[in-house]
Amino acid sequence: MDLLQSSREEASGAATQLMGASNGLNDVGTVTKDTETTVAGNANAQSSADTAIATGQKVQQVIQNMCKNINSVAAEFEAMDKDISKELQFNIKS
Repeated sequence: MDLLQSSREEASGAATQLMGASNGLNDVGTVTKDTETTVAGNANAQSSADTAIATGQKVQQVIQNMCKNINSVAAEFEAMDKDISKELQFNIKS
């Protein structure tokens, strides 16, 4: 019986869900820009579309890195919990 127990599976599952949700940030499809309209602000609108796409990609990269870190930390916690649990069990028996 483990006295301490981390759930690497739960952390991995949460990270996988988060990564899956972030995929929509990069799935913008085709953006068509109106390059013929001379309405004031059209150039700003085009620039804003580019900025929104780039920002979405950056946010997705950050989330993906965060998910990798979650998995890494969960693995480390699991290993540490096993070691501490063994030590506690040894001390209880002594």
